[in-house]
Amino acid sequence: MEEIKLYETKDSKMRLAVLEFFENSEACELAQLDANHLDQIHLGYICMESAKVVGICALVKNKYMSSELILAVRENFQAKGIASRLQKKLLTAANDKKLSITLTTYDTAPYIHVVKFYENFGFILLRKYKSKLLYGNNTNRRKFNNKRQFTLYYYA
Repeated sequence: MEEIKLYETKDSKMRLAVLEFFENSEACELAQLDANHLDQIHLGYICMESAKVVGICALVKNKYMSSELILAVRENFQAKGIASRLQKKLLTAANDKKLSITLTTYDTAPYIHVVKFYENFGFILLRKYKSKLLYGNNTNRRKFNNKRQFTLYYYA
């Protein structure tokens, strides 16, 4: 049975398990997650089964956003409610900490199905551009990126 745990950045065993997940999961490859994300996580939950990470939902800090959501579930464990359970835990914790969350997703076939998933959790599509991406935050500052993506923004 799967178990949801708070991701502890200083726990070396947990870190290695997440690293293995990033390196060996098609879902992480599709979500473009890699070892660089490990050091950027400031709040996250992982789903474990038999000491193996099967899913992650976390907030990462980068040079553009303070809380960008990442979410991936190992292929054999998809469609079992793991992503929803992870996301509910993370959004509850983020809401308690009064964090705003952004996320981006491409508008191409492998990604398009996730838009409804995020909207069901209260994410709002700010704007879709052909070649520019609109970022949003609580003070309505805007930054642009030259990728064709959707931006969904969650007000915690």
